[in-house]
Amino acid sequence: MLAAWRQVGERGADARAAWSLALGLASDGEAHPLLVAELGSKNVYQRTYAALALGIAGGRAAQDALRAALPAETTPVTRITLM
Repeated sequence: MLAAWRQVGERGADARAAWSLALGLASDGEAHPLLVAELGSKNVYQRTYAALALGIAGGRAAQDALRAALPAETTPVTRITLM
C-alpha cells in the first residue's frame, strides 16, 4: 500500500488523501511517519485524511502527533479531526 501512496505524488492530492485513509484503516505501522508528515500539507484534504488515518490507527505516537498538529491548524473541520 505504501508504494501506491508514494506513486500518487503531490499532483493527486485527492487520491493521496484517500490513500492516507486507507493506510490508517490498514493500521500500517510503516505509514506513521508519512501520515504525520501529511499533517503539515498545504492541502486541507490531505491534512484531514491524515488526521483521520492516525486516529483510526491509534497508539500513543499517533495521539502525540495529532495533539502537536492542533495549534497550527486553522481549518475548523481539520481541527475537529485532530481532537
